[in-house]
Amino acid sequence: MDHVRQATELIQSGLNPGSARAQGSLSLVPLFGGAPAKEYMLASEAIASGLLTIAEMGAGSVPEILAHNQADLPVLLLDGEHVEGAMQNRVLNVTVLVAANQKTVLPVACVERGRWHYEDRSAFAPSADITYSRLRSKNAAAAAMSARRERGRGVDQHEVWADVSAKHAEIGVDESATGAMRHAYDQRRRDLEEMTSSFS
Repeated sequence: MDHVRQATELIQSGLNPGSARAQGSLSLVPLFGGAPAKEYMLASEAIASGLLTIAEMGAGSVPEILAHNQADLPVLLLDGEHVEGAMQNRVLNVTVLVAANQKTVLPVACVERGRWHYEDRSAFAPSADITYSRLRSKNAAAAAMSARRERGRGVDQHEVWADVSAKHAEIGVDESATGAMRHAYDQRRRDLEEMTSSFS
């Protein structure tokens, strides 16, 4: 019954579901229609074009990083988006639309517990991996609670590190010197590529 109600709500909103595609435990349903969105760029294309830089705040602040959009269009960064490099890898706590030709402070969480220094990149680079669903859900709830209490969009950093460690244990990460979330994806890279290749 819930599926019927959800489909009805979609159609009433002007969105029409297309044919579902599935591979393993992943299913995707495309949605068509709705009002056209205003033009914007994704963070990955803006960074590749040299129009967006994401860097540490001054000497570094774990829960915040700085986005500088030099494009004439706004740039969209999604909650759970993963950026790598600088002093430690981070994930976004909220979805942010960075205005054209503006700088914006991004609320983030660290997903690389054992590093706090620069390596090969002083700026952040986009990752192909987005935060896994459990941690993304926890961070979204924590950020919303923090906002309701007028404390920004922060999350409990120790809980984030604990969840990343739990994920490593669940999938059997062989080695992770810095406790980076990325190593969980690297451990299952072949499985992920097999699953996503059918959706290309």
